[in-house]
Amino acid sequence: PEHQLFLQNKANMAGYAELIALDVTSSGDANISKVRYDIINIATGQSMGCEVDTSVEGGFEDVLMQIDGAMKGKAFCFVTDGSELLQYTYPTHATRNGITLVPYYGAYFDIRQELAKAYPDLSSASSLQDQLRALEIPETQEPASCKALVTAIKHLLGRGYVFSNPITSGQTAQTTKILRCRGLPFQAQEKDVRQFFKGCEIAKVLFRFNHHGRATGECFVTFQDEENAAKGMGFDRQTIGNRYIEVFPTTEEEETKKCAAHGQINIVKMRGLPFSATVDDIKRFFLPTEVADGDITIISVYGRNTGEAYVSFKNENDANCALQKHKSEMGNRYIELFRATMSEVQMQGLGGHAAPIAASILLHIPRCHALPPAASPQGLLQPPPKVVGSLAASIRSSGVVF
Repeated sequence: PEHQLFLQNKANMAGYAELIALDVTSSGDANISKVRYDIINIATGQSMGCEVDTSVEGGFEDVLMQIDGAMKGKAFCFVTDGSELLQYTYPTHATRNGITLVPYYGAYFDIRQELAKAYPDLSSASSLQDQLRALEIPETQEPASCKALVTAIKHLLGRGYVFSNPITSGQTAQTTKILRCRGLPFQAQEKDVRQFFKGCEIAKVLFRFNHHGRATGECFVTFQDEENAAKGMGFDRQTIGNRYIEVFPTTEEEETKKCAAHGQINIVKMRGLPFSATVDDIKRFFLPTEVADGDITIISVYGRNTGEAYVSFKNENDANCALQKHKSEMGNRYIELFRATMSEVQMQGLGGHAAPIAASILLHIPRCHALPPAASPQGLLQPPPKVVGSLAASIRSSGVVF
């Protein structure tokens, strides 16, 4: 009785009396042939014990009305295996049949994410069945059913887990081709984003950077059409590596505003170049992406190459393509590639897209150790006796930080 009361209090905190385990049989183009569901009472942790398996042949609207009738006047929320069902499959099938989904189809819990919240070690499991096996819960022998969903829900309720803060569907994804992703690994590249949205046709990927030129973990993805964007919403809260990626519908105006805030830096820094590397070597390295001679600056100090260079590209897409060659080889050396930061651009004199860097304007800041207690800024700014001739004239007093 105490446990039942505890669960009842938890149910009240979450705001739901019942959960609906929802699953379908559908083809790859979101044509639903069967809908399956079971209802679980949160207070008791029990299901109605009779999974409803309904064919859509009689009409999808009839299936929706059946669920609506069973849940009329009750506080409930759907639970699905993954986001695609209510982010893409249901909305797409409904739109094709001229049906408007009622608002409660716009919120749901992804059972895999709820299990991962309760058991963080399960976050790397790739499927619900893998999660159940890791918990040593017997697998269902009926893959075309929602019994695995029900089993997982009952398990969580049995340990006092609270289903709260459901995922809300991006309804506007039906009318936009642009989605915003948040939570990306900072080293993520365009190929990672395209792989994340596998099966969706993507026109372009635009990453956001801060005023230092560092990745913010966000990007804007423009799809070929609204249908592909709607399908892309189905990947909300799926993972890249061990990170959950949030996906939002957005607009071209927001994309322009967010990405123009600090400007896009289409300059790539190369490190590890052979000291004998030439402009032509660098041009060949980046093929098939073309680079003009004037957009390549090999860094040298006192006439000696440092093994670094900066390469300016025409646009974001070319810069992203270039970064795909990170750790590719030139001669017998592998080359590291990084997007140049705003501070590097300013220090090296790379204004705009392509201003070449003159070695003479490189900023060198020496650091002094073991200074005598009586040392003063004025004393440090005096050229040392060994610096003579034209070299002494190169010293510019820009201040001393004590």
